[in-house]
Amino acid sequence: MAKMNLYTLLAFFSFHLALTYIPASSAALFESAVAVVVVSVITRETLGRLAQAFTIALLTLLFSVKANVMDVALLLGLVLAALAGIGAALISLKSNAKFMGDLSIDEILAFRFLLSGIVATSVALSTGASLGGEVSLAEVFGLSVFGFVLPFFLLQKGMEVTKPVLTVCMLSVIPAISYLFESTLYSEPSIQEVMLISSSVALIVWFSISDIIKTRTKSVPVEA
Repeated sequence: MAKMNLYTLLAFFSFHLALTYIPASSAALFESAVAVVVVSVITRETLGRLAQAFTIALLTLLFSVKANVMDVALLLGLVLAALAGIGAALISLKSNAKFMGDLSIDEILAFRFLLSGIVATSVALSTGASLGGEVSLAEVFGLSVFGFVLPFFLLQKGMEVTKPVLTVCMLSVIPAISYLFESTLYSEPSIQEVMLISSSVALIVWFSISDIIKTRTKSVPVEA
């Protein structure tokens, strides 16, 4: 459980720190792409699939460079997003039933955020932020249940029964598709940005489908 706390701290702290340097779309996309690479390496995917994973990371990196100003802030943000991706990959591996050991979903959810909470509170206090402001208990309850507990419970349950590489693939598709819709509705992205993101999504989908096909093929008994 101590390792899970460290992985969670690495993922969440690095990601939110990255948001101070680069937009959420770039941070989330690159974090997810790095997670795909890390899980693929740890689970010893084939050379062909490793090449696909690194290509996904390269496409998201090129997108981040294209969509932002190339400066020190961008580099820091990408490094932090990469660290968050490593943390996310380790979480997906540890949360899978094959690697959970004696831990249950309830135990993981109950304790994995303790270290992150302590660090977050310490950071807030060190900046002079006030934690004594008036809040609406109804709003806090609703946000806690529907914005945190329920999504993370479902995510944790999914990670338990899904291969780690598929978990990080599905998570990486979410920010990519969100960016495509947001950019289409609220801004005018360049053709290069759209092509990079679209190529990344297509490769992620193929990466996932090919793994599912491979798994189903192995599970089908061969008739004598």
